[in-house]
Formats: sequence, C-alpha cells, structure tokens
Amino acid sequence: LAERADVRVTLLSRSSEAVHRLVEAQQFDIGLADHLPDHAITTSARRRTFHFARVCAVPASHPLAGKSRLTLKDLSGVPLATLFPEHATTRDLRVRCEAEGLKFLPKFEGQFFFHLLPYVAGGFACALVDPIAQNSWLSSQANAGDIRFVPIVPKLNFSVDLITPVTLTRSSLSTFFEERLVEALSALGEGDGCP
Repeated sequence: LAERADVRVTLLSRSSEAVHRLVEAQQFDIGLADHLPDHAITTSARRRTFHFARVCAVPASHPLAGKSRLTLKDLSGVPLATLFPEHATTRDLRVRCEAEGLKFLPKFEGQFFFHLLPYVAGGFACALVDPIAQNSWLSSQANAGDIRFVPIVPKLNFSVDLITPVTLTRSSLSTFFEERLVEALSALGEGDGCP
C-alpha cells in the first residue's frame, strides 16, 4: 500500500482447507494457508511452501523471559495459549509433552497465532507462535515490549503454503503483491520457499 496508495484491499480469513479449495477453484488471486501435507494440490493451482521455526512468546515479566532459549520441559505446567485442539501444531505439542511426561496446560485457544498474543501480553500464558505472528506483533503494537520471543529447542516447525491459481488471468497488481509476499515470507523463514 505504501507503493500503491490507490489500491482497494479485501482480506478474507478462512480455514486452511477452504483456502486451498477456493484458490484451486480459481476464486481468489492468492491464498496463504497452513501447509497440509496430505492435501494433494490440483493441477489448477501452484503451491510454494515456506518453513518456519516457531518461537515461544513469553510475558516480559515471566521468569522464563530471562532465558536465551527454552525447552518443552521449561513449559511443563505453564499456562499456554494454543491454536484450537484439532490443529496440527496443538496435537503435535500435546503428543510431545505426553511422550516426555510433561504437563500440557492449554488455557486459551484461538484460530490464528496472532490472536494468542494478547493473552501473553496480559501475563496470562505463554504461546508457541510462528515468526509471522511475531513480526506482526512487533511491528503493530505500541506495547510490543510486553512480550519476549524466545527460541525453542529442539525446533518446533511450522509451514505455510502460498497458493496461486494456474488458469485465472492474474492482474499485474496481484503478481506485484505475490512477489512482495514471497520476499517477506522468505525473509522470515528458513531458506527460500520450495515448490
């Protein structure tokens, strides 16, 4: 928008499954969704996958905020803000904690990582989020210092798909936006997105 002030924007949130289906049906120019490894992309869309290491969002006043990195053991019994129980990241976290004999304590649930961060800023929970949510929080919040983002070891990965239609005639504006989005995702992720 800084470069194209005349543009009108429509941003819609849907489930990742719906985003994949709608772009494949040529209904939208660009979709950004959770990577669904079991979802076979059709020939009507292109998928580019970006991989990220999640970080732990910790209230700045929490004792864990002083650590340079965290493990799941550090989070045992700590109230957490997580995505909904059926989400792959929440299921994976629960399984890992159970396998290590750790207490998994989800207190707040949301549909998007960014929406978990106000619970962290309020001092109510910690949350394992992707760097997209981290970057968005740090660039948009006047009270960004209320949260400290700490690396988690071993890494907890999260991947997103950038999906574009194959047959839809795309405008130069949507191509321009896609290029900027690829740059931003590549900068936040671990290496370039892969087809």
